Amino acid sequence: MLRKTWPIGVILITTLVGCAGRNKPVVGLDVDLYLHPEATQGDDLILQSAIQKELSANPATRDDIIHVRVIEGIIFLSGTVKNQNAKLIAEDLAAKIEVAVNGRSIKTSGPLKSRLEVNP
Repeated sequence: MLRKTWPIGVILITTLVGCAGRNKPVVGLDVDLYLHPEATQGDDLILQSAIQKELSANPATRDDIIHVRVIEGIIFLSGTVKNQNAKLIAEDLAAKIEVAVNGRSIKTSGPLKSRLEVNP
C-alpha cells in the first residue's frame, strides 16, 4: 500500500516546500481519500479534495451528503441536498473550482456530471 500512495506524499511535500517563505495567504486542505492507483491521477485527487473542502465550508451545502469524484478532470457529484438552492450552489462551486499548485493551475477538463437529488 505504501508504494501506491507515495506519489501523493511527494506532491504534498513539494507543494509545502514550494510555498515556504512566501507571504501569501494560505488555505488548509485536509485530505480524506481512498486511493486506488488505477482509478485516478494526482491532479484529480487534488481537485476532488479542494471541491469537497469548499462544499464542507459553505453554509448552504455543509450539512448535505455530497459525494465528489474527479476522473480525468471531469467532476462527478452525487448524493442528496436539502433544497434546489443547495443543489445549484454545490454544482456552481464544483464547476468553478481551480487549484494552483506551484504556479500550475488544476481545473476541470469537461462538463460537470451531477446526480444530486433534492430530499427535503
